[in-house]
Amino acid sequence: CYSTYNVALLTSAEVRAQYARASAGGSPAVKVNDAFFALHAAGVSSFTLGQVFLYDKGDQRFSWPAKVAAAGIPSAAVAGALMAGVP
Repeated sequence: CYSTYNVALLTSAEVRAQYARASAGGSPAVKVNDAFFALHAAGVSSFTLGQVFLYDKGDQRFSWPAKVAAAGIPSAAVAGALMAGVP
């Protein structure tokens, strides 16, 4: 969500215009480093989450609610990016 927010405010003219209308003409203070930080954090977190699927320890298993959440969070981020008009 944070990545989608930052990238949308940085790249989408339509989102920036909506922000300006909602904040009485103000422009978002999002910079390239903000978007890079958010995308980097999402990438590193995804890598760490991937290790959960790859490296089972004995009888420990990833529960099905956790699997649903792990699949749903990235899906929601992609859906949010598409709805925000991020290319």
